[in-house]
Amino acid sequence: MGRAPALLVGVLLLAGCRGKAELPNAHPVKGKVVDAKGNPLTGGSVLFESGQPTDLSVVANIQPDGTFTARTFRGKDEMPGVVEGEYKVTVIRPIVGGNNPPPPVTLPRPFKVEPKENNFEIRLPQ
Repeated sequence: MGRAPALLVGVLLLAGCRGKAELPNAHPVKGKVVDAKGNPLTGGSVLFESGQPTDLSVVANIQPDGTFTARTFRGKDEMPGVVEGEYKVTVIRPIVGGNNPPPPVTLPRPFKVEPKENNFEIRLPQ
């Protein structure tokens, strides 16, 4: 293999690795979603929005016991956790019994993700 083809292969390998290498540092975010009475929400999802222009999406699926673990996405790349900062949190409740979906609930106060393990209880208003 000559110099030019070897160089091209090297550049292509680096380009293929580029997406994951450029994902920012994220910190573990987990928690539990409960209703106003403290009962766990048994499905749905949690969206974290930074309010800043970004190409990152942060989503967590709510498990049957109300717990969630957040993941950050950029295109097809994903990583566990959330980038440090303040986030508006919206809960998308599950559709029950084939009815129309209930409206999403955006919490009034932001949640702050810090460079540590973050554990949030998200309590929905009545």
